[in-house]
Amino acid sequence: MRISPSWGTNYDPMLAVFAANNLSVRLAFDDDSNGSYKPRVSFNVVAGQRYLVAFSSFPSNSSGTGELTATFTSSSATAPGIPVSVSVASTQNSITAYWLAPSSNGGSPITGYQANIYNSSGSIVGQCQTTNLNCTISSLSPGTPYELRVKASNAFGSSAESTATSFTTSASSNNVFAGAIDLGTVSGGYAGTISNLTGTTSATCWFSNWI
Repeated sequence: MRISPSWGTNYDPMLAVFAANNLSVRLAFDDDSNGSYKPRVSFNVVAGQRYLVAFSSFPSNSSGTGELTATFTSSSATAPGIPVSVSVASTQNSITAYWLAPSSNGGSPITGYQANIYNSSGSIVGQCQTTNLNCTISSLSPGTPYELRVKASNAFGSSAESTATSFTTSASSNNVFAGAIDLGTVSGGYAGTISNLTGTTSATCWFSNWI
């Protein structure tokens, strides 16, 4: 960790860091060695360890001192776990992804989720970011296989992605068909069924009489 407080140019500042449970051990110290009136210290921290930061300064043109102390505890928080129970509801061109929060938030509240859609080449072709446990991704191709993966984030980073959830979007409907029906002599109108169609088994049509 690095600490660098600032002070006016009329002062001679000093900065020290101690382990809060043993003030006889000074972990870092700087007596304005960089000449910028901003003492700086760097030291390694241990998760869960409490530290004391002491800052002392006295005016360079008069007597007296000023002191500032502060304590902090190194956080043991990490990135969250992986979202679970990932599922997909798909249509021809979009999907709605669902998941549950990971079993561990890493010791820090989860700030959001990101769902990624991968094509067969492993490229991301769709994405959404949300604070909810679901989201919708559009602009996909009909009848195409994809994979969905979801990750969670907190103030300390992002989780790994969930195991791939495979799905295939619905195939597009074929509304073009061809067929024939022998109407014979039409006198006032005729309703009949056309068979042997392409894309469907049958369709009912109605014809009005015309001249």
